[in-house]
Amino acid sequence: MQFEIVGWALSLNLISDGTFPSAAFVTLLLNPKHQQGKRRWRHKEPNNLYNFNSYKHSGLANKKTVTIQSGGKDQSVLLATTKTKKWNKPSSSLHKSVMKKEFPRMVKAVKNQVTDNYYRPDLTKAALARLSAVHRSLKVAKSGVKKRNRQALKVRGRK
Repeated sequence: MQFEIVGWALSLNLISDGTFPSAAFVTLLLNPKHQQGKRRWRHKEPNNLYNFNSYKHSGLANKKTVTIQSGGKDQSVLLATTKTKKWNKPSSSLHKSVMKKEFPRMVKAVKNQVTDNYYRPDLTKAALARLSAVHRSLKVAKSGVKKRNRQALKVRGRK
């Protein structure tokens, strides 16, 4: 059997000598569980919204980056963007703005900063997803007695 790699496809040509590839190689070719293409590597680096290992989302490789994180002890969210002219001075490279508004106003502020100012419109979806996750994590669970579901208490009689 002769193996030829053509682009991404692998063609198998039988040769008259009757040799066969190893069982592990055939299993790797035929079994869909061995496909490794679905895996996404994650990195924890500053200014990376999705934490994906890619140039687009990297906070270190790009001059313009966006960061959304919790603002501190209170229920605030911090939106930080990098200053493009001070990229080599890490202490003063971020422009930070703290948002203490209700959620729809925060969404509007993030859209205005990221998309409408032509800062990084490709990161709008990622910034809104991170804003939603941070805002959800800041919510405090309400304490008190939970209301019972009245529909579950109804007993249906026979006709």
